[in-house]
Formats: sequence, C-alpha cells, structure tokens
Amino acid sequence: MIRSNLLRATAVACALFGAVPLAAAQAPGPDTVVATVNGKPVTLAEIERFKATIPQVAQYPTEAIFDILVERVISTRLLTDAGYAKNLQNSAKVLEQMQLIESQLVARAEVDELVDQGVTEDLVQAAYQDFLKENPGKDEVKASHILVDSKEKADALIVELKGGADFAETAKKNSIGPSAPNGGDLGYFGAGQMVPEFDSVVFSMEPGAITEEPVKTQFGWHVIKVFDRKAGTPPTLSEVRNQLEEQVGAELVNDHIAGLREQANVETFNIDGTAKAAPQPEAAPEQPKAAQ
Repeated sequence: MIRSNLLRATAVACALFGAVPLAAAQAPGPDTVVATVNGKPVTLAEIERFKATIPQVAQYPTEAIFDILVERVISTRLLTDAGYAKNLQNSAKVLEQMQLIESQLVARAEVDELVDQGVTEDLVQAAYQDFLKENPGKDEVKASHILVDSKEKADALIVELKGGADFAETAKKNSIGPSAPNGGDLGYFGAGQMVPEFDSVVFSMEPGAITEEPVKTQFGWHVIKVFDRKAGTPPTLSEVRNQLEEQVGAELVNDHIAGLREQANVETFNIDGTAKAAPQPEAAPEQPKAAQ
C-alpha cells in the first residue's frame, strides 16, 4: 500500500511539473558536449574559452548568449578544418603569428615564474612596513554640525549654544542639512573627507569645542561641534596584501629587465631606421665675471 501511494504521488508530480531527468538537475560540467562538427565534439569548456577571448561579451552569463557562442565556435571550427585541409598552418602568415604568440607566452611565463618564486613573505612584510611609514593612518574626529542659509542665523545659533542650548536639539529644529534628524551627527570621519573649508576648521578644534565663527562652504553656513578625536588606524596587512604583492612583483620584474638589459647589446633607432643623435652633454653653468 505504501509503495502504491508513493508511485501515485510521483505520477501526480510528473503530471503537474513534468518529469525532470536526473542529469538535468546537475550543473553541466566543462566536458559536457554541446555540439559536434563532423563527428568531433564541441565541449562547454571550449565555449567558455572562446567567450573569454571576446571582451565585449565576457561579462555576460554564458546561458544568455549560449546559442550565439555555439554558432560562433562551430563557424570557427569549420573554417579551421578548411584551413588545415589546405595546409595553411604552415603558411608564412600563420607561422609568423604563431611565433609572435609564442614569444608573448614565453615572456609571460618568465614573468610568472619570477613573481611566483620571488614574491616572498619577507619582501611583502618589508613592503608593508614601508607602507605604514608613508600611511600611518589619518586622525579622525566625531563631530556634528548645524547647516543654515545665512551668517546671521548661524551667529544667532552660536550665541544660543554658548548659552547652554543642547546642540542636537538645536540642529533638529534649525539645520537644513540631511543630518538634521540625527541632531547634526556626522559620526567619525578622517581628514580630507569633507570639503576643504569645513575640514580645515574641524581638525583644528578640540573635543567639546563649538566654532566661534560660522564656517562658509558651498552648502551654506555651518556651526560645528567636535565631540571626540582619535588617532587613525592604518590598513592591516590583509587589507593591502594584494596591492603590496603586485607592487613587489612589479619591482622584481623591472629589476630583472634592467639586469637583462645591462647584459645585452641593445640599440635603438629613429622611426625611419636612422641612427639616433648622440645626447649632447649639458653645458657648464656660466661663471660670474669678476667685478672690475
């Protein structure tokens, strides 16, 4: 009875939703054959490789342009087979291009090997220490402001605040800035994140201070209060590791090229093939004449 009920339920499900083969529930793998050309398979991996060579479509999901990609690969396969039938792989044009491609791949492999072996943890750590010296972390302040459209309004508010009015409540009632509902709170921010006029004033203030004079910016007139100030935290190694590894790798490659160039005999010519003029020595600075 249980088995017959299960079979009946399965039949109903298939009738409602259609039978789904087991293979269709699984994502296709790279070896999935999506076409054949003269009996030779075209796999999904080949479709993906072809797609990667076209920057204009590389960002699109394969499913969205699948049929177009398949047709392009089939066309390329047919043309390739026709060319091989004519022995074009041994033509001067193809051999020249193959040599160019090979030289580029070998150069890329030389760079990859140099970077893989040369970018050590010690070099990355040293680069990070240099990075910290140049980027110690910017100080941050926690501040609020009241933005109004005239100096007279700002002056009047400063008088109220100096008299003991609550800054947040005053901002909620008077500020025309987007931070007004939050009492003018701007949170913590580092130097350079605000417009220069605002920035220069707020980072010259001590915690608890209110601007003595309104600050004029392109947005209007600001009354500012600084609540806290703290030293900035520099980025961690994990946050800048990729950047530093690329930097170290580039330095290794440049040094390697410089060393190879020193050992090689390299000559350069003008665009028309003529010899370049030898660089002229710099003229010695003219000595002042002795006073008569």
